[in-house]
Amino acid sequence: MPGTIDLNHYFIKSLLKFVGFMKERLEFEKHISIDKSSDIIENSTILYVLGGNQRTLRQRYKKASELYHLGLSKNIIILSRPGITEFNPDLGRNLTNDEWSIRELRGLNVQQKDIELVSVNIGYFGTLREAMRVMEIISERGGGKIILVTSSYHTRRAFLSFSAFQKNPLYKIYVYGTVDDQKNIIIIISEYVKLILYEKFLLPAWDTSRSNTSFDEKQEHVSMK
Repeated sequence: MPGTIDLNHYFIKSLLKFVGFMKERLEFEKHISIDKSSDIIENSTILYVLGGNQRTLRQRYKKASELYHLGLSKNIIILSRPGITEFNPDLGRNLTNDEWSIRELRGLNVQQKDIELVSVNIGYFGTLREAMRVMEIISERGGGKIILVTSSYHTRRAFLSFSAFQKNPLYKIYVYGTVDDQKNIIIIISEYVKLILYEKFLLPAWDTSRSNTSFDEKQEHVSMK
């Protein structure tokens, strides 16, 4: 009938509009400027690939290798993952997840000596735990730049998480995203919910906890005088 609203069309159009809004909120990239006149790589720059499954890691390793070959960092740090993956006939056994990751990066012409594994007790809120551990490493090494590589739908949450553990404003954080799974609506919705959880609850709670700790430490220092 003329003037009748096609509810299915309206629902799909509204859903796609909302998915577009969510993607805009999820995605955030901050790139490091490349000085074309200089071939010097800063030793303090760390390139970190956030953990994921094999499908997403392949894309992230590819992006990380591109940045590595551009000379933005001398080494790539990846998350050490327990468990095994596919059978390797040359070894006569299944590869460990770490062996698989190293093989993938070696296949992208990353030198093995430039690959570093870091262990993190993931559990719940894995991104937050990764951020805590990797920023500890940055601090232990005297600071510098960190370049994060993750899926584009994960970039904002990753950047916010690592920024929460930024002990010194001189520790510069950059983030690059890959384009895998961009059309998976379930993943987009799931990541949007996680982003809200991090923005509204987890990160503010951590900031409050850190402020209280700093206050307690100051009070203790005063009482000792």
